[in-house]
Amino acid sequence: MREFLTPLFYILAGFSMMTIVFDLFGHLSNVLEAKASFMLVFRYYGCVFLKTLEYILPASLLFATLYTQWRMARNNELTAMRACGVGFFRIMVPYLAV
Repeated sequence: MREFLTPLFYILAGFSMMTIVFDLFGHLSNVLEAKASFMLVFRYYGCVFLKTLEYILPASLLFATLYTQWRMARNNELTAMRACGVGFFRIMVPYLAV
């Protein structure tokens, strides 16, 4: 689970920052014109983040799963698990749980 959650956190943080930065640059003139405080902008992007999480989370889960499986295959961990009799469903349980 740890091998999966670490990349998931980094990928989710990266997608979130990209979304917020792109939106901020798109609305930067409005923010500067309104002379909004930092706290107001922070709260606004907190709400925007929750709304965009619906789109970011599935992509982040997909990329984290692919990255984790790639690392496990690269280090022959998948082969070792299969050789020890661990079934495919048992390998996929942590991914399905998340």
